[in-house]
Amino acid sequence: MMVGGELREILIVEDSATQAEQVRYSLEKHGFAVRTAANGVEALSLMQQKPPDIIVSDVVMPEMDGYEFCRRVKEDETYKQIPVILLTSLSDPRDVLRGLECGADNFIVKPYDERYLLSRLQYLIANAHLRQVDTAQLGIEIVLAGEKHFIKSDRISILNLLLSSYEIAIMRNSELVRVRDEMLLLNESLEEKVAERTFAIREELKKRKEVEEALKESEERHRVIMETANDAIICIAPPGTVYLWNKKAEEIFCYTSGEALGKSVPDLIIPDRYHAGEQEAIALLLRDGSGPRVGKSTELTLRQKSGEEFPAELSLAALQIRGEWHAIGIVRDITARKKAEQELQKVKNYLSDIIDSMPSVLIGFCANEVVTQWNREAARITGIPASEAIGRQVGALIPEFYSWIETLRSQARTRRSAALEKLLLTRGGERSFYDLILYRLSSDSEQGAVVRIEDVTERTHIQEMMVQTEKMMSIGGLAAGMAHEINNPLGIISQAAQNIERRLFADLPANLQAASDLGVDLAALRRYLEQRQVPQFVDSIRQAASRAAKIVTNMLQFSRQAPMAKQPAPLERLIEQAVEFAANDYDLKKKYDFRAVEIVKEYQPDMPEVPVVAVEIEQVILNLVRNAAQAMSANTPERRPRITFRLRTEGKYAVLEVEDCGPGMDEKVMRRVFEPFFTTKEPGVGTGLGLSVSYMIVTANHKGLLEVASAPGTGACFTIRLPLTEEAQDVRK
Repeated sequence: MMVGGELREILIVEDSATQAEQVRYSLEKHGFAVRTAANGVEALSLMQQKPPDIIVSDVVMPEMDGYEFCRRVKEDETYKQIPVILLTSLSDPRDVLRGLECGADNFIVKPYDERYLLSRLQYLIANAHLRQVDTAQLGIEIVLAGEKHFIKSDRISILNLLLSSYEIAIMRNSELVRVRDEMLLLNESLEEKVAERTFAIREELKKRKEVEEALKESEERHRVIMETANDAIICIAPPGTVYLWNKKAEEIFCYTSGEALGKSVPDLIIPDRYHAGEQEAIALLLRDGSGPRVGKSTELTLRQKSGEEFPAELSLAALQIRGEWHAIGIVRDITARKKAEQELQKVKNYLSDIIDSMPSVLIGFCANEVVTQWNREAARITGIPASEAIGRQVGALIPEFYSWIETLRSQARTRRSAALEKLLLTRGGERSFYDLILYRLSSDSEQGAVVRIEDVTERTHIQEMMVQTEKMMSIGGLAAGMAHEINNPLGIISQAAQNIERRLFADLPANLQAASDLGVDLAALRRYLEQRQVPQFVDSIRQAASRAAKIVTNMLQFSRQAPMAKQPAPLERLIEQAVEFAANDYDLKKKYDFRAVEIVKEYQPDMPEVPVVAVEIEQVILNLVRNAAQAMSANTPERRPRITFRLRTEGKYAVLEVEDCGPGMDEKVMRRVFEPFFTTKEPGVGTGLGLSVSYMIVTANHKGLLEVASAPGTGACFTIRLPLTEEAQDVRK
């Protein structure tokens, strides 16, 4: 027999060589490929060479009986899906229970004819797909004749045994009817055969009693299986009415068996909106055994007697009995499962919302570094959506962080987490700082992990500004004390220099009188002093004293805490005045022509006035311009000096940027650029107080912020942020 274009191979396990050859001849005649084995041990050996499609095994055999052989087959993951038919006399109801215990799929009662064996094989082949759909096993403990039996067969195997037992009972009943008819004919026979017929009748009565007992036992087995099943079992016969409704069906649908038998299934358990479609599907199944749900497990909505609807899982099979198609459905209430799935999905959504709401990058990956979690911040930072990131290697998605992640993984082998702080990363020419924390997902270090990447650039800058502010405040007090201490000897030096000039080079009466009294030629003395350059030395003393006085003034300005009254002023005008002062600065003219500097102005239209102390902000801008001009004096001839002023508003603050195209600064210089007395200029060229004073004017007096951004060879950009109103909060907060 060819089924679906494929030859089905049958393994016959029979200790009687004669019966085995008889079955082989019968099956090969119908196109089956047949192998035989004398017992279970030999059959298992043949199956290792090539598994068959169906096994037909006798129960009573030497070395290993049919029940043990079937159990071995069903316990093997390789062979458990192969249908097993047991040949038995079915003389004891425990035969069926033993068949269920070992996992048998069908019974054939000896003796049997060729057509019945073929019909059983055709049934198993036609419904083979059911074994792939429903593999759920039931655990049932049954007590029969004082013995406990534990059944763990799947629902399809129980259904097959139920149907085969039911069919055997029908056959026995048909045989009983046939015997009854023969008895009536025998009663009408001739008197000379009365004795013979009497004996025959007795034999037939004996057979009838045996059949009745077998039928009773079969019905009891059928009842036990039906009533102990954990799922509702419903059988439908043409024209579509229920003829079997087990105890679990009563419990699920709240209809008693008496209320359900003889009724239409759609009228009992199908919601009204699905009536038409379900009636059509049932009619198709009962007509030719086909339908969209036959041989499958389907989820659908059913209805209880009260009208309340619930989700259910239906496994549907078609069975042909006496030429008519019957429908057998196994129904499971999956309300609890659906509720659990909904709760699980709710938890998943909640966790997903938490993860996506985090302001940090959160990435999960398994042991082989394949991404399993990619939150919204990770998608925003990288530009890669989660749908494209999940399933890819983490190193390919964030290569700039990968080496740090590897370091954290090695550190986390001995503890639950590991962290790295303030990692510097330059992206697009901008310096950023990041904190990385890696958490292991289990105690096994080879399992997956979650890494959190947090951009702490702003926080790092704020911390640095706080440190810088504290440093400035500390040094400010020191500068004030130093300025007062220096002022006293400085005044003496300056006054002494003035007195030397007055008493040597001024024609004062006291000078002339003293020279006359001592007989000194004052003119000759002056010529001697000039020849020895004494006037120049005295002038140098005065200039040095003046320069020192200026330094002291700056130190006092640096240490001053009380700001002057602020007045609204346009920053554009303050910039213009500072540039004009720089152009007329004598010190700049001595070394550098400021008029050669290109001035670029990028102002926001309608810029509001800002409450400032105009003189102090002018001083800040002038200091920045001077520093820029002095820095650009080292430029090569082809690099034309340029200062760019940018003016705009950001929220509650006015922002002024002063950018030059000088040599720039490295990280080490930028960290100290606002410190008092720190300078990169040659000795005697700068005091190192200009930027320190500017910093204190902006931060302490105006509650603003002064920052610098630079790199070697790229120039420097100083940014001033000033509150637009007196009520605006301190920008440093």
